[in-house]
Amino acid sequence: MAAELAQLVQRAAREDTSLEMPSILWLEHLNLVCGRREATEAFYLHALGCTLDTNRRDANLGQQQFHLNAPQSDEAALVLSGTIGLCVPGLAALKRRLEYAANAMVGGGGAAAQEMTEALQDTQFAWEDCGEHVRVTGPWGNVFLIWDSEAMMEDVNHFVAPPRMVSMNEV
Repeated sequence: MAAELAQLVQRAAREDTSLEMPSILWLEHLNLVCGRREATEAFYLHALGCTLDTNRRDANLGQQQFHLNAPQSDEAALVLSGTIGLCVPGLAALKRRLEYAANAMVGGGGAAAQEMTEALQDTQFAWEDCGEHVRVTGPWGNVFLIWDSEAMMEDVNHFVAPPRMVSMNEV
């Protein structure tokens, strides 16, 4: 089953031109309950580089959407038991944004950095450069493994097991 799914992902990455951003497949909508709105926007919009949806609540990454719901009065933020795998165009730009957010948390930068520092203060936000991908922990503990879609398109015929976008519950 995993091998068949990997082949499907590879074929879609190679052949599907209908997507606004190539190599972002099947996420479509991910519903999350998040904590403080300021931290939510600092992470999804400024660190990950998503755009704010017209409804002013959700974050878009290409044609994919994160539904970023506010918790009910006694509800905790939702932390998934697995990892969220993403591909973005331009991993280097993502690394710069993550570095900026991390530096802001240790007192670097100007007024914008100060806002990000305040927003991400007392959260679990962290990131690690793993070479061909980055591992990012969101403000409430969700783990993202993020690859460069452009590099994946160049290397689409050289996937190694386990497939990047298919590794579920592996941290």
